[in-house]
This record gives sequence, structure tokens and C-alpha cells, in this order.
Amino acid sequence: MLAACTTSYQPRGLGGGYEDEALGGDRFRISVRGNGFTGAGTTELYFYRRAAEIANQHGYDGYLVIDLRSGFEPGINGLRPATRGTIEGYKGAAPPGAHPIKTGTATAPTASPHGERHLGTGFVVSPDGIVLTNNHVVPHCQSIAIRQHDGSVVDATVLAADSTNDLALLKTSPSASTVAQFRDGSDIRQGEAVVAVGFPLPGTVSSGPILTTGVVNALAGFKNDSREYQISAPVQHGNSGGPLLDQAGNVIGIVSSGLEARSTGDNKIEVPQNVNFAIKASIARSFMDINSVHYVRASTSKPIETPEIGERAHKFIVQIACTT
Repeated sequence: MLAACTTSYQPRGLGGGYEDEALGGDRFRISVRGNGFTGAGTTELYFYRRAAEIANQHGYDGYLVIDLRSGFEPGINGLRPATRGTIEGYKGAAPPGAHPIKTGTATAPTASPHGERHLGTGFVVSPDGIVLTNNHVVPHCQSIAIRQHDGSVVDATVLAADSTNDLALLKTSPSASTVAQFRDGSDIRQGEAVVAVGFPLPGTVSSGPILTTGVVNALAGFKNDSREYQISAPVQHGNSGGPLLDQAGNVIGIVSSGLEARSTGDNKIEVPQNVNFAIKASIARSFMDINSVHYVRASTSKPIETPEIGERAHKFIVQIACTT
């Protein structure tokens, strides 16, 4: 994983920053680039911060995120995180999925975007109401809400966070009858089939859980990080923190990030095809052990059909909303 951010919030420069473009029809394209010391979650925070400033500057009551993608791109000193997306300003009543802003809010930069809502995925790991997710899904939250599989929404608090390994545990009221099970025993093999389940592209695609499939491409991740797997299962913004499952429906990782298409500098575009990463379950299990969270080890590794994996996962994955 990448270290803490040292990129300032600023227009684009050699050290990263933001740039935006008016597309017409109340739409704006925003790009935020980090540097080698920037965490992926920080570029998303800056995206929402710039979106609120643009909406305020143009007299909108709020904005909708039309599309959003976070990943990594080639930089001066290797790969760097980047977030790009399109927003659409609105006036009057807030449409579903909108990000309202307060009229007259100052546009000068502050330490973090306030009143913004960020969405991600998590999954229940304990009947005590403990949810596992990425740390970058819940950065500097003033409040956290969790939408459960039955559609109910409950409040949550951060029980523990590990910024180094990008993991967080949330505490909410016990309610889930089904919890995720972690694979026990056999090692993960390169080429093994995997399933990712989460809530990608909120407000753009289905509001329910979305399932994608792929394989474990490599047993090490970004910059040869041994704590991660590289996977081909397609993931998007909103998938962060969701479970990566084996063919028995057992957790083997936590979806965290991916590489994004980017110019190579010679008027060509390099498009990584589903180069995504997941934190290994062994890292998450150690994190839970340290925090005395009692999780379930799988009693079987017998393969089941993909639709059944999805049906089981729907009962323990949750959508997380962090308001900063």
C-alpha cells in the first residue's frame, strides 16, 4: 500500500493536484492526481471536495456524480493514485443520490471536505455486529451509516483502523443472521477462480449488490506488495472494502484498488485490462485477532455454483456511507 498523503490540495502541478473541465449542460469533468506518497482514498476525498467547490461557484444547490473511477497511473517516479469523474450540478429539489451543498459555503480550501458523502462496501464478520472494510472507505467520518441486506439502515462507529494495511473494523448493532466465513487451510493458487461482490458506481448502476468473476492473476499486488493479490475480477468505485471469495464462497481477500487507463506520454493511451488488487485475508485475520474480533473459519472448501455464492454473499455484505 502507499504511505500517507503529502500532496497538497491545489491545482495540478508536478506534485499532483486537481484539474477540471466544463463539459456543458451543467456537467464538469474532474481529475485528481496524487504522487508516490499519496493514498488512494485521498484523491477521492479531493475529488468530492473539488466537486462541492464547483457546484458552489456556479450557484448549484448540489451535484450528482455521473461516473467515478479511482486507480493508479504511470507517474514520474512510478505508479501514482488518481481519481477521475463527471459531476452534474442541479438546482431545486435534490434528486436521488445527490450531494447537496450549503448555500454560501466558502470555496477556500480547508483541511477536509465537510458534509460530503462517500460510499463503499463492507461485510459482516461477526454476529456481534462487526463489519470489515477498507480504511480509505471511512476517512475522517463525522457519521457512518450502513445499509444492510434487508434494506434497513443503521449507524456505525469505527472500532479499529489500520492505515498501513488499509483496513478498518466498524461496530454496529447486531442483526445479521449470516456472517462471512474465511477460508482455512489450503493456500491460494495463481489462476484460481474468484468472485467479487459489492456496490460499484453508486447512483449509476443497480443499487443492489453486483457480482463479478475473475481469477487470481498474481500472488503479489501493487509494486510487488506481498500483502495483496492481483485479480482480474472487474471492480469499480464503490467496490472498495468488499469481499473477494473463492469457489466455495469463502473470503480470501478484501477488494481495495485497481489500475486506470492513462496516457503514456507519446499521444497513446495505455489501458490496463482489469488489473485490480485485493488485500489478503491473512492480513485481515491478523488485524481482527489483534482487536479480539471472533470471526468464522470455513468448515468446508467444497465448490458451489457462482449464483449460490452470490446469494450467500448478499446476506452478509453491506453498503457503507461515510459523511465527512
